[in-house]
Amino acid sequence: MGTEQSKEERRRRVGFLRKSAKLPAWEDALLAGKEPRSLLKRGLRYVSLSLIMKGMTSTPDFLWGLPEVQKLNLSRNQLAAIPPSLGKLDRLVVLNLGGNCLKCLPKEIGLLRNLKVLFANMNCLTEVPGELSLCKKLEVLSLSHNCISQLPLSFTDLSSLRKLNL
Repeated sequence: MGTEQSKEERRRRVGFLRKSAKLPAWEDALLAGKEPRSLLKRGLRYVSLSLIMKGMTSTPDFLWGLPEVQKLNLSRNQLAAIPPSLGKLDRLVVLNLGGNCLKCLPKEIGLLRNLKVLFANMNCLTEVPGELSLCKKLEVLSLSHNCISQLPLSFTDLSSLRKLNL
């Protein structure tokens, strides 16, 4: 009975914050006082966080305080920008930004030295920062369905690149 009462109390508290009755799981967890790290999934190889199809128009601030994340899926939202804080997630191996409204990627993406896979397809990108070529471990890069007319010359430095989807 106590948990039922606390759920109802939380619904009332949240009710004035949002009009919709159903909160995305990550917002519900944070409003319930859970530690953001409780959202992480620890697999055999990677620590991952999936915020796919959450209707986000901006990235939640708690994200940049989770440097242990190795796989991050922010696909199929309505993100218009990724902040420079992305560079703080220097353990990232896989980053999925596909299906958003991104017009550019931050230069700080070059700080992701462990990045092997980047999906930035189905966005509104017109260019790709040359700093991406600092990600020497990058093996898969998907940039299809954007408005990119040319790639930086520095991309010749991506010697580990095995798959490029344009």
